[in-house]
Amino acid sequence: MNPWVDELRALLDEPLNDAAPTAFDPRILSLPMEPMLESARRFGTPQYFLEADQLRSIAAHFVQTMQTSVPRSHAFYALKSNDLPALGQIVHQQGLQADVAGLFELQLALELGFGTILFSSPGKTREELELALQHPNRVILIVDNLSELKRIIDLARAMAPPRPLRIGFRLCAAPSEDPSWSKFGIPIEQLRYAIDQAQTCPNLTWCGLHVHSSWNKTPEKYINNIETIAAWLADQPSSVRQRMSFLDLGGGFYPEGQAVLHKAEDKGILLQTLASRLGSSMTSAKPAFDPYACTITAVEPLHVFAQRIGDSVRRRLEPIIPNIQIFFEPGRYIASHPTHIVLSVLAVKPGGAIVDGGSQMLGDDRFFEYCFAPIVNVTRPSRERRRFTLFGPLCDPHDVWGYTLWGQSPEEGDVLAVVGQGAYSFSSAWRFIKAIPPYVVWDNGKLWQAKRAETFRNRYAGCELPCGGTLAGPKGSPEG
Repeated sequence: MNPWVDELRALLDEPLNDAAPTAFDPRILSLPMEPMLESARRFGTPQYFLEADQLRSIAAHFVQTMQTSVPRSHAFYALKSNDLPALGQIVHQQGLQADVAGLFELQLALELGFGTILFSSPGKTREELELALQHPNRVILIVDNLSELKRIIDLARAMAPPRPLRIGFRLCAAPSEDPSWSKFGIPIEQLRYAIDQAQTCPNLTWCGLHVHSSWNKTPEKYINNIETIAAWLADQPSSVRQRMSFLDLGGGFYPEGQAVLHKAEDKGILLQTLASRLGSSMTSAKPAFDPYACTITAVEPLHVFAQRIGDSVRRRLEPIIPNIQIFFEPGRYIASHPTHIVLSVLAVKPGGAIVDGGSQMLGDDRFFEYCFAPIVNVTRPSRERRRFTLFGPLCDPHDVWGYTLWGQSPEEGDVLAVVGQGAYSFSSAWRFIKAIPPYVVWDNGKLWQAKRAETFRNRYAGCELPCGGTLAGPKGSPEG
């Protein structure tokens, strides 16, 4: 027998666990629907809508959970997940520092007053490195590769007066992991050489290591990384161990309550392939298969991550470096749930509707391809769940928000909310057809606009015409 064929047969027969109709009730029932409607009236739609109190609660929960179980732990918010300045300031007030990956994020973290900033990316420009070197008391530069280290050493040696900058090294992923992650980091075999090279520059102080893994639903990758680094440290002389003050375990904490469309799971992908080859539809599969149903992704609670990581730190790292600090870089975990996308219905069609905001607000086709989020008719809510396709307004057939709606069938003008879309949406938004909408904050009973909508002049600032002149903007507009 062919084991591949056996596995395919087993996959076709495998049942998928549909999310219970009430699984999303806690999140839907807690939505601030009246403030959302008021925000839509005052600031228009589409818009991003942030619940500030929920953001504070999640950020404080992460910090407290980790500090309870992981000795000497510190959290650094990954600004790339959502770089709205107001959001970053609120997170900072809950005790997090900043993790940045580019020039604008570094400038923003400095402007917002973060005291300690980790700067990690695989390709830093000279301008970025020079700005980091100007703030040695606040920035820890995570060096990605030996070429970057050489450029940093050359820049640091030219600095006057001397101002030692703290650096760490990012380790390359294990060969068994996704090859695309090989773009990041220094192989562990080259690590000692990198440390020795850094020590030749009096303006650099090596003091830590950085590792990263993503989309973690259990603590296993963090534990494996601790084991790998502990084994490496055990073979190093005391002169190296004494200089290492932190281990940055990165981010990758998967938020609880996320859901995936059945069509994006292994069985769904296989059925799509077979249906295409047979000229059929996956819905005709036996047993019956609903591609637009969803499964809630199983994730260990955060306190389990903290307990397991803390136990590993005490067992494997503290015997080697007793006072080592542990850094975390949560982004998606902090930013996802508190922001919702508020839309208005422009037109109703049989079995669906077109709304005024499109997938350019997200920067990807996540809802067409794999992601599921509750969509609520805020104007006429109910606990009733119905199959209804919500299309965006873009000239793109993949511009879809989802296939399931909570509430009464939408009518033109109804306000809808796509729940929990704060991570890698605003910060990843596309410059495609529509303007980037405003970002509104609901905080302590008040609504305020944290970022205005993109304007014509925002969009085309810096553009020059071959015949000379400037773009004045549409006649009659505030900027025209």
